[in-house]
Amino acid sequence: MFLPEYTITNKILKNIALVEYAKALAENTPILPTVEESIQKEATIALIKSMGMEMGKDLAENQIKMAVDGLLQVVPTDLANVVKAVLETSSEQEEYTNTSLKLLYQNLVGTADPTKSLYRIQKIPKYTNPEEILADTVELMDWCQSVDALETHPIIFAGVLRARLEVLSVFEAYNSVVSNLFTRMALKWRGYNLKNFF
Repeated sequence: MFLPEYTITNKILKNIALVEYAKALAENTPILPTVEESIQKEATIALIKSMGMEMGKDLAENQIKMAVDGLLQVVPTDLANVVKAVLETSSEQEEYTNTSLKLLYQNLVGTADPTKSLYRIQKIPKYTNPEEILADTVELMDWCQSVDALETHPIIFAGVLRARLEVLSVFEAYNSVVSNLFTRMALKWRGYNLKNFF
């Protein structure tokens, strides 16, 4: 079974305290509903833009805004896929499974064929071997639902999850984007969505 080993340093503790402070501010500061909605929309647009850049796709900000608002008659496929994947992170259902990870990737790349294997088949130095990906991913998802993970602070939990997904490099492409989005979902499930302001 996967059991992460890590060291909690003074810097980590300081950063967790800052996150807790930001969380308290976001949750307890009264904001007009229209302003709150505007901040959330700006954060979503910025996230979609940065995910697109990370994937090597130059998505125009005005197109992103129109796509998020549902005002585009024809949404370019690349943009539609990123928007769908980002909006998937707003899922309320807590599901640490290979299926939810694969669904996120399928949304991102626009692959809808469930019979097609999505896992990486090429060997990459310093990353998990392809034949071990499925077993290691199952172990990681089992750990996410374990008592150890539930007792781990959500920020540290998210850091372990993100780092492990990066090492596994599960898919052929966009592993960094998938691990980022999956970690964002996990933080939301653990109560750290910060009202979707970031």
